[in-house]
Amino acid sequence: MGKKGWAQQVFDPTLTSCENTDVGFDGEELAVMLSRNPDATRHAIRAKREARQAESHAASLLADLTVIREYLEALSLLEKRDRTARSREHGPSTQDVAGINRLVTALRGLHGQVQALRAVANPMAALTRLQQPILWVEGLPIHAGLTFEHQGNPVTVRDLRGADTGIRVTDVGGNVDVIAHVDLARARHVQPTRVEGAYGAEGLTRLRAELQERILSAEVAPQTPAQPAVPIELAPVPEIQPVPAVAAADPVGETMPTPRPAPAVRTVQRPPLRLRYGLTVTEQLPTRPAQVYAIQGDTLTPGAVDGCPLVIVEYRAERDVRMVTLVLPDHTRAEQTRTLLRQHDPRVRARMDQLLLAAI
Repeated sequence: MGKKGWAQQVFDPTLTSCENTDVGFDGEELAVMLSRNPDATRHAIRAKREARQAESHAASLLADLTVIREYLEALSLLEKRDRTARSREHGPSTQDVAGINRLVTALRGLHGQVQALRAVANPMAALTRLQQPILWVEGLPIHAGLTFEHQGNPVTVRDLRGADTGIRVTDVGGNVDVIAHVDLARARHVQPTRVEGAYGAEGLTRLRAELQERILSAEVAPQTPAQPAVPIELAPVPEIQPVPAVAAADPVGETMPTPRPAPAVRTVQRPPLRLRYGLTVTEQLPTRPAQVYAIQGDTLTPGAVDGCPLVIVEYRAERDVRMVTLVLPDHTRAEQTRTLLRQHDPRVRARMDQLLLAAI
């Protein structure tokens, strides 16, 4: 039975079911087949598909750029924190060491994500070697030489002068225009500058060699503040004497009690964490959340931390996650994550599963 016979079954009011064993149909073919205007339906389907592809590409681009931005910001913070700690008269403080350890942990995870982008030849990975200043607007790395399409026309960023009010660009004909910040959200085909002289060494090389090794190393124990060496005096250990059978002991003499075996320690087996949860995105922290964690690199830290994305976890029962809410104050990043969730992108849920399994 071909398409014609199958279509006759569809419109036959006497049949309660129909089948086609020879030809398979998808949703688009069915829509065209049942449409009164197949050409218009094909055009609408094609336009919708192109719009979804553009939306998916924009969301993926912003996700990649978010990784680059967090990586560069963490590098800058670590460089400043390390310089400040080493400039103190009495050496790094406990707070300095703890802050450096947190940044190193975060950078270790971010560096792995940047390496993954570089492995698939993502052009945005080159931003980690860019020697020019970058202004982040609507999630885009605005810098001299950046190219993108604005309203279908390719343009190039001239410089960052007057960037507080708008971005100066040049089109193909050499005409200068100013694009408002809000209009950059619709930019397409974004590419970093192609000028070779604008790039230099990897940003990680700005750090001291010791910090570089800790970031590149998979498992490095966190450092602790150096303490002055204290001489240790070893006292002689008295020989253990057997306890006399007489119950009454000499009040003057000292005896050592018979050593008793340590009690057996029971290891409590925790049930596996069940990850059957709903995942939503919001931009504001609810008034009374269930349990709040801060995302710091590849770890979840209990409690809210300024400047870090937050995760709210709700449970059905013990170790049974019911709902996870991702709090992203940045509107652009929140919309980008919502788009990925609507498209059922597996990266968001896989990332959340990894964080939950490591922290709970």
